Amino acid sequence: MAAKYTKQKNCWKSHHWRDVKPAKTLFKNLINRAQLIGKKRKLFMLCLISILIEAFRKNNTGEMKKMTKEADNRVERSGDDLAVVLIGHGSTLPYNKDVLVGLQKKLEMRDGFKDVKIAFMQLNSPSIEEVLRSLAESGIKKIVALPVFVADGEHTTKDIPEKLKIAFEGEWEEIGRDVELIYGKPMGVDDRIVDILADRTKEARDGSGTPRS
Repeated sequence: MAAKYTKQKNCWKSHHWRDVKPAKTLFKNLINRAQLIGKKRKLFMLCLISILIEAFRKNNTGEMKKMTKEADNRVERSGDDLAVVLIGHGSTLPYNKDVLVGLQKKLEMRDGFKDVKIAFMQLNSPSIEEVLRSLAESGIKKIVALPVFVADGEHTTKDIPEKLKIAFEGEWEEIGRDVELIYGKPMGVDDRIVDILADRTKEARDGSGTPRS
């Protein structure tokens, strides 16, 4: 009898019954009933229940992995036809455009986008309308127009939306008919920007900033 008891006891331990917290609630009534019968039957029932729980957990794990994989696939599929347009103000100084090009290259390194373009509201090229039409002509069906501005203002609430509106008007209406154009928000108050401001402050304090003439 001792050998049989040991085998059942090992079976009990091997399935980590005590570590399965949801199972303690799920099978509470069964355990109470098991306490009313002999020790050997109680151990047998607990061993059987732990086996069922383990099978349940493995099945759930498989289902969860399957659901996660399907979700990842949906994200990848959505990114296959998503383009981002970084919209800058534009400037006669070349550095302004260089910054936007640098952001474009870094964003291209991230997953989830088929294409990343830059466009300018004024003074630089390409224009917002030119980029949107070019993407539509290439077959892109979903475009996120993202203003690279710190805060909302006249440009982000009036000027840029007007350009987005006229991009697919007139002779361009047909090509833009099936394009989903989404207008994003400026950067706003964000801890990541605060980190940059703190770093720039330290750089200026330590003498690596640009001296005022």
